[in-house]
Amino acid sequence: MDKDFPGNKYSLDGNNQYSNEEEFKLWPLIKWRKISEVLPNSKIFKGKIEPDDIQQGILGDCYFLAALSALAERPYRIFNLFLLKEINSVKYYSVRILYRGKWMTIDLDEYLPWFNIPNTNFANRPAFAKTSQN
Repeated sequence: MDKDFPGNKYSLDGNNQYSNEEEFKLWPLIKWRKISEVLPNSKIFKGKIEPDDIQQGILGDCYFLAALSALAERPYRIFNLFLLKEINSVKYYSVRILYRGKWMTIDLDEYLPWFNIPNTNFANRPAFAKTSQN
């Protein structure tokens, strides 16, 4: 796991500044899990890239997801953000992101925050953004 971005609530919402009271109650139910353990046959790209592929979770990041959806109007724009197009053996990925007018390469591990609350809408699904094919 990334030592600079540990799999915990404070990496995403350090001082509860983004969570409303309802969302705050859900944080203890989130576990950081490896994608390869939850979805062993997953792929980085599966099928076509379309603007309505992404669905928001409980994180207040609609502005970011709206930007990704707009980029998906031209699928190559999303595809080109990923420097690696296939899952690799070390389970690390590199993406490009435009931050404050400069292109940066961000390395990601395979840990994501997941819900696993049986018999609810939160049964074994990503806590935040997910695909419509999930």
